[in-house]
Amino acid sequence: MLRGLGILAVGGALVLGGCAADDGADPSASSTAGASGTPSEGASEGASGSPADTPTGEAEQDVVPASGPRVESEDLAYNLPEGWEVRSQNGGLVLAYPEGSGLDLISTLTITDLDGSLTLREAARDDWAAAGHRAADLTWVGTVEVDGQEMYHVTGTVSRNEELELYGCRCDGRKVTVEVVSGPDEERYPDEERLATAASVLATMDLPG
Repeated sequence: MLRGLGILAVGGALVLGGCAADDGADPSASSTAGASGTPSEGASEGASGSPADTPTGEAEQDVVPASGPRVESEDLAYNLPEGWEVRSQNGGLVLAYPEGSGLDLISTLTITDLDGSLTLREAARDDWAAAGHRAADLTWVGTVEVDGQEMYHVTGTVSRNEELELYGCRCDGRKVTVEVVSGPDEERYPDEERLATAASVLATMDLPG
């Protein structure tokens, strides 16, 4: 897989976490998940950047919290799944994956002066674009609840035909983002396994603030 996607995460990943934010969306277009941390429906982002009211069809699932190594990245902390390892850590940027897997997890924690100034949908679009991805490839999934706070969840197919789940929010002067990426073709993980991995990590997350 393209491990270099971790470099892109510094400039444009999404926020995970510890802040409450209003996504400014029609409730019929998205829904906030409960303790499972998995959204139930969402909408596609068109080339214009305006979400269409079409459900993604993602089903709720039971979540088993990750029980692997604990990662502490400045004011952000979470467990990795069993068998996963941190491969690099530089300040608020963490890249982790298991040996021989086509699945990566990238988290970022950076200082921002945009605390509370963007809706969740606006933040998602900005972060997606800053990571170098095309707006037409972005699909809004919905919002999830993490550590008692609301985050957005978007998805899409990005460089080298990789599947990306991006979560995030801005709060307490920080931008927190989490990406779960599965590799192209022979390395690809099934959607449900990629989403289950993300949900298991988010279930253990302590957010800033």
